[in-house]
Amino acid sequence: MSEQKYLDCELRLFLSVDIVNSTEYKAKNIFVSAWAPFINDFYKDFPNLFTSNMIYLKEKQQDYKDTRITESPPDTPIIWKRLGDEIVFTVLLKNSFHSVFFIEAFKNAVEQYRRGINDPLLNIKASAWIAGFPVLNFKYIPYSKDNEDNEPVDFIGPSIDIGFRISKLSTPYLCPVSVDLALLLTKNTCDRIEFVYGGKTLLKGVLGGFQYPLIFIKTAKRENDKEEVLIKTVDYAILNSFCEDYISTVSKNENTKSLIRPFINGDSTFYTKPAWYDEEYKNIQGTVSRSDEKAPDVK
Repeated sequence: MSEQKYLDCELRLFLSVDIVNSTEYKAKNIFVSAWAPFINDFYKDFPNLFTSNMIYLKEKQQDYKDTRITESPPDTPIIWKRLGDEIVFTVLLKNSFHSVFFIEAFKNAVEQYRRGINDPLLNIKASAWIAGFPVLNFKYIPYSKDNEDNEPVDFIGPSIDIGFRISKLSTPYLCPVSVDLALLLTKNTCDRIEFVYGGKTLLKGVLGGFQYPLIFIKTAKRENDKEEVLIKTVDYAILNSFCEDYISTVSKNENTKSLIRPFINGDSTFYTKPAWYDEEYKNIQGTVSRSDEKAPDVK
């Protein structure tokens, strides 16, 4: 196992899609033969729909004829985890504009899949966040002697914790996104992505007591038109400025350096690392517990 796999400096996007009311659905239908087909189809069909939307955007949407797509083709998202009724994808971001591409394709897939659900009890919801490696979060790669190039990877760190915290706030109508992801998205304007701001709240164990901003992407219109009008979308520039200010304030605190302005090596906009980053990068070399040696036998 090459040590470089553990030390690659990268920014990854995480995308979660989850079945709503699945517990009630299983209880109502009792037997596996009645409820498992929907979940089995979800596991199979949603990833295919996500892929189809990425292909469509690259071929048909003029925005994505941009050289940031054509000269630096986006990677293909992989399924990181299946957690009960939830699928979590991850993908490396080669530049910040790729975040817009993936989010639009994912949002479209969620909207399209929802329209194909026939049972009124069921729905789906989504969430999204980013995490930078390897200084603030790290990749755990289990030992695999015979399958070195296809080892399952786990991602661990405070950004992952934040992602799963905000995912609990998702609804069929609103997809929560982390504040640093919102910063990337609003810097690369796409008027087909609508944002909603929901104030701030404390997330257990996150950012040392700083309240976390609740930022959502609209993924469906509410059935009640009057209620839909009340959900005001926010201006890209205003939200971008808010995210910049929030991250700047929080990252200056000694106890909350786990939230920084995201960066991608070679990106035209997000390329600046914190002043302390390179020193911390040196510190982790050789200090992170690696699993490239076979575990001892247990007697």
